Amino acid sequence: MKDADYLNGDPLFKLTVLKMRLRSVTNTLLDIGIHTEGMTRDEAMELMMQGAFQQEREAAGKWVRANLSSVQLLSYFTGYEEHRELRAPRQSGAGARISR
Repeated sequence: MKDADYLNGDPLFKLTVLKMRLRSVTNTLLDIGIHTEGMTRDEAMELMMQGAFQQEREAAGKWVRANLSSVQLLSYFTGYEEHRELRAPRQSGAGARISR
């Protein structure tokens, strides 16, 4: 929607979109860190709160959620990247209707 100039390029909307992308990447790092690298709760909280501007309550809930399941949090990033890959040929094609 941001690429289609939703809300006439409103900078607050663009910032919201960027924050959601940051959250997606952070979720991926969190999931991988916990399940493959022994990330501690303190490290996870710092990543989420300092690195991704999440509130303490949200970060604490996500810590619990990430420990109860694996790969679910990183699926948001994977899905977004797959969507971008599917969309790329259409964007670059002649007469494409999808705006950049």
